[in-house]
Amino acid sequence: MSVYKIAGLGFCIESEEFDSFFYHNYRPFRVEAIGDAPLLFRMDFKPLPAVQGEPTCCFHTDRGVYRIWLQEYFYIVEFQLNGSKRKYRMRADKSWSQVETDIYANGLYDPLVLNELILIAFVYSAAFHDAVLLHASCIRYGERGVAFIGPSGIGKSTHSLLW
Repeated sequence: MSVYKIAGLGFCIESEEFDSFFYHNYRPFRVEAIGDAPLLFRMDFKPLPAVQGEPTCCFHTDRGVYRIWLQEYFYIVEFQLNGSKRKYRMRADKSWSQVETDIYANGLYDPLVLNELILIAFVYSAAFHDAVLLHASCIRYGERGVAFIGPSGIGKSTHSLLW
């Protein structure tokens, strides 16, 4: 099991493979134990049943398409990378505290997909802990912080580096 704490919020990934070089961006947040931090979610890996019916909602990102089914006791999220026929599923309870994914079900997978699923689980579960999430790049300016916010590709990181 891999344990992480980001902005004082913890989560667990039940896979040793997650510690591989594909996920180097998570290494600074790896901890031995969450301690007194809220546990946002625990992600397990297991086969999931096929999804029936039409999705409740669907949205596209620059990386792929999400389809979401709202069930009585849980959510089902399906993600498909742009240009790929493979669909990956994730099932979460209503509080997003217990998450399961079938990402390893058929062997090979794209590491970007697991990163996407973790991001979605983090965003939705953090909402239950009064967290506000920003897509930003931040710098320290004296004793203060400055956040550059905006959509992907607009130059937040570039401006941060220039400062």
